[in-house]
Amino acid sequence: MKILNLLAILFLLTSCNGQNNKEKNNQEKTIEQTATGKNSPYNVFHEGEMKIDFVDFINTNKDKIQAELNKKGYKKPSETVFESKIKMFYNWDIKKYSNVSALQQSMLSEIAVKDLGIVFVEGSDTEIEADLLYNYNQFIFYNERVALTWLKAKKPDLLHLLVKSYGFTKDDEILKFVFDIVNFKNSFDITEIIFGTENNKLVMREEMVTKIRQIKYKGQTVAGFSETVTGDFYTTIVKNINDIVKNPKNYKDPDRYVAFLLNELALSGITGDIDLVLSTNAVYSKKIKDNKYYNFEELKSYIENNYDSSNADVSAIYFINDADGYTNLRQEKNATSKILEKINSATRIQILDNSSDWWRIKNKEKTGYVHKSKILIY
Repeated sequence: MKILNLLAILFLLTSCNGQNNKEKNNQEKTIEQTATGKNSPYNVFHEGEMKIDFVDFINTNKDKIQAELNKKGYKKPSETVFESKIKMFYNWDIKKYSNVSALQQSMLSEIAVKDLGIVFVEGSDTEIEADLLYNYNQFIFYNERVALTWLKAKKPDLLHLLVKSYGFTKDDEILKFVFDIVNFKNSFDITEIIFGTENNKLVMREEMVTKIRQIKYKGQTVAGFSETVTGDFYTTIVKNINDIVKNPKNYKDPDRYVAFLLNELALSGITGDIDLVLSTNAVYSKKIKDNKYYNFEELKSYIENNYDSSNADVSAIYFINDADGYTNLRQEKNATSKILEKINSATRIQILDNSSDWWRIKNKEKTGYVHKSKILIY
């Protein structure tokens, strides 16, 4: 009888353990399903010897982050609000991604954390700053203007990143704040604001350019081409136009971008720069016309009624185009001749002689030969 009782007890214990293991497995499966989705390509930042795994960082510090947020009284937004705000501010469809997602390639990337209902941003003094996390997320998910005021005073760089890194244009107060900081005399600063990246190509943020006119210059346009809109942005973007002309392979849709920015100059009455661009790069005048001016009416009006094309240089534009990313400039017309230098693809060059298969070219101060198959005529 004792043996039977012992066997019965062992059976019950085994059954209970089996049930517990089953419940545990089901619980783990539920957690795993909640976290499913593809990983962000930015979840690991690696530069030189530095390596940061953002998923490990969040998982290690999650309890501490939650405790700090609880102290501040932060309430997790609904799943719908979380997803819609991430889309609006960062242009990410977060539904497709796993629980922890770094949102850009940076050692200080913003990190979306679904189960906490926050975007984590690292502090300056300590990694986890309660006031920063609270105010940042109160603004992002609840549009709390007091929190925005705090960010403008304490963390203006984070607002600048929303505009520069993510192309955010949905809040005019933020845009005015950022535009007042940007140096519109600097073409590099302008590039950071009006271009994003897609598949390693620069993509113009046309809505951002429109917002610059609306907010920075109070929507001013000219009534006739004898007037001008005074502003650093419009006197500087000709440098951006010239970069597109010289390096078209760096841009997703270079012809349209040139037309778009020329139209901005036309709207501002800065016609001298339009003349300069088109007279030195007449091929663009033809491309713009062939594409029906991309429906940019002010540019169409100026070119058809005011622009004098008689002084235009109609010569083609030539670029290096090699699948290896560069080609060799050689001293003589053959593939075994001495290499003078390597010229990167998309570099604009001058043609001195194209009477044979090996073209004599000039790149800056050096002249030599490149096979014609490595040259793109644009």
